[in-house]
Amino acid sequence: MSLHEDTQLRPSAAADTLTLGYWEEKWTNAQAGWHEAEGNELLWKNLDQLVETNFPGVDKASLKVFVPLCGKSYDMYRLYKEGYMVVGVEFASQPIEEFFSENSIEVNSEVSAPYTASRDGRMTIGQGDLFTFGVDESVEHKLPHDGYDIIWDRGSFEALNASDRSKYSQLMLSVLAPNFLYLIDAYNYDTSLFGGPPLSVSQQDLEGYFGSCCDVQLVTSVDVSDDPYFKSIGLSYANELLFKMVRKN
Repeated sequence: MSLHEDTQLRPSAAADTLTLGYWEEKWTNAQAGWHEAEGNELLWKNLDQLVETNFPGVDKASLKVFVPLCGKSYDMYRLYKEGYMVVGVEFASQPIEEFFSENSIEVNSEVSAPYTASRDGRMTIGQGDLFTFGVDESVEHKLPHDGYDIIWDRGSFEALNASDRSKYSQLMLSVLAPNFLYLIDAYNYDTSLFGGPPLSVSQQDLEGYFGSCCDVQLVTSVDVSDDPYFKSIGLSYANELLFKMVRKN
């Protein structure tokens, strides 16, 4: 799979340049090369087994999935079609509009901003700064459900400035149900040669931010050093990793 179609405008992650405006401009300029038109291969190779292990015998229709910084993720559409209740949050309006139109999902015109939702109510995307959403009554934008069983984090944690990771992890933990499955897809590479985006993520990183209440486990790893984006940078190695995080006993 190709991570990025463009190899321009690589900000230094250390400079806190990964702003909302930066990512919105990528969508506007058709430079969203991270978008996977056919979904994430690692997710779909492992999802059924991971869900059955964590929620044995539970009907998918009762499971709520949260997708932060979702863009127009095809994974969201597939999760929705498989019966899950899905909620995403995205800052840019363009991918939200494209998500519903490209997947021919009829929109419920009675749902008010910042949300766009399907007529059956099982697919919802909120537009705005992720950090203004949450499950508490005190937040600016209350999410549609009080506790999410699954988080699918693909291109979210790794797209943040390093300075936002702590705040992000606290938000993600706050929206989860007591029994949860947090799935995160990320890239790991030699950070002495490249600063991102995407930012490199290791198991140690995740344990540092989520380990207080989560067991972090590597599900699978794939060598992506031949990906055109990473290859153009000249990295010595690059791996795509799928992690699962569950509540500690």
